[in-house]
Amino acid sequence: MPKSIAIRIDDELKRQAETTLDELGLNMTTYVISSLKALVREQGVPFELTTKQRANEQYQSKLDDAFEDLVSNGGFEYLGKNEDGTAKFGDKPVKASL
Repeated sequence: MPKSIAIRIDDELKRQAETTLDELGLNMTTYVISSLKALVREQGVPFELTTKQRANEQYQSKLDDAFEDLVSNGGFEYLGKNEDGTAKFGDKPVKASL
């Protein structure tokens, strides 16, 4: 049968934790239970949960890779939109540069 745990934490820490968990799509109960299960299973904390900063760093890394590919291999110039709203591109690949 499930048991309750009561912990006391600073109001500001609780608010900040809830904000971060909300960004991750979690609530406090889900986080605590998953953390405890992982702690027991792995005999340590085996995972990393991060906020948007980590996602932004991963996204930036992918953008950097894509830009490097564009510089090396070229790409089609974006010319705006067609009358039907679809993207319009040039006919020949062009090299990208900063």
